[in-house]
Amino acid sequence: MLSSSQRIGLRFCIDSDGRLIDSRTSEELNAMCRTCGTPVMRHSPNQFFQHADKQCEGSLFSELLERLSSTFIEIGHISLPITFDNSESTAQDVIAAEVNYEHSVIPILALTLTGGQLIYLSLRTEDYVLSHHQLKALRESFQSVIEMDISTLTLPSSGLTAYLRTQVVSESFINRCTWLALSPLAPLTRTIATLEANTLSKQKKQAEKELSSVQKHLQEAQTELRFSAEILDKVALYKSAEALKNERTHLIQQVNNLTEKKSQLESQIKNGAYSHEANQLASQVETLREQFRSGRRHVREIESEIDFARKNLSSVENQAIKKRQELESLDKKLSEVNWMTGFLSHINMTFEDFQSVAAKVDHAFNQLETLEKRIKSKNSNLVDLDEQLSSKSKVLSEAKSTVDFYSKQKFALFREVNQLREQLAEVKGGD
Repeated sequence: MLSSSQRIGLRFCIDSDGRLIDSRTSEELNAMCRTCGTPVMRHSPNQFFQHADKQCEGSLFSELLERLSSTFIEIGHISLPITFDNSESTAQDVIAAEVNYEHSVIPILALTLTGGQLIYLSLRTEDYVLSHHQLKALRESFQSVIEMDISTLTLPSSGLTAYLRTQVVSESFINRCTWLALSPLAPLTRTIATLEANTLSKQKKQAEKELSSVQKHLQEAQTELRFSAEILDKVALYKSAEALKNERTHLIQQVNNLTEKKSQLESQIKNGAYSHEANQLASQVETLREQFRSGRRHVREIESEIDFARKNLSSVENQAIKKRQELESLDKKLSEVNWMTGFLSHINMTFEDFQSVAAKVDHAFNQLETLEKRIKSKNSNLVDLDEQLSSKSKVLSEAKSTVDFYSKQKFALFREVNQLREQLAEVKGGD
């Protein structure tokens, strides 16, 4: 795993006058580090420069970015991810590459692409990422920043530039990159936004299709559930009706038995015997009849309760459908919030930063609209002035033609006057 404290030889340094020194072409043995400004040295011209004591924090980044800068200039193009999952990329021509050195911060690489687009490239190691202060300053100035993860690299003892060309500036370059900030006015940003919008639209359509499929399955399940509930209701009613029929049959049999006993007792009473037992049986018969009437009322109450339960079941199903729709809408809103939260965390931006950037972008677009309105107004005034100038030019040309005509007439009259004067002089001379 590559860390910022990795010891590395410095190929590019500066002299005391600030001029760049390439250790491969220079014979100098003493120089200064471009990052921290401390002296560095080497024992022979075929070696790289080294710090005398502890290597500064930015030496690794300075050396790698200088090598990457020359590599990008030599190759002439760079493949940048245009989706946040790095599934697609676009090739951009590299016009210029320069390492930015600032006091007390880690250097970053500034890449100038086609159309003047500027992208800052920062490196990520096992123990270092771009500082929040530096990233905030770049975002506030509406700069595009991309981070490249080199924590998995193992630096070779020689051939570092070739190693970076094969292991970093290759097809795997986009898999190492992550967007930290995007300039809202850059064409590449609009391309990325368009692709992301298309991707979200496709995902939305796919989700809608899946949702419609789930709704169909849900409707089918609800239909089956209602059918099963109806069957269960019918089975329960059938069982209740059967039980009531059996109870009614049993009661009828008891009534018939008691009626037979009553008739026997009445015949016996007529004969003058068992009067007390007959009264008891008569009271029992009355009791059974009352039980039969109460059972019949209970059956009617059960039937009314079943009807009421069916009505409540339909209302409960409607409420369940409404609750499912509310849950689906809440799930959609929750997914949107989760997507926005994931998106902001992916680009290391808080919601307040996002609101601030959006407000600045809106202000910039409002100023742009105001300037466009002013330009249109000036253009309309310019058209009016052009029309007035053309009309004045026409009047001037007509006046000029009139002056030319009168000048010609004046010249002809002057010539005729001179001819008459000559003729008059000749006549006077002849006399």
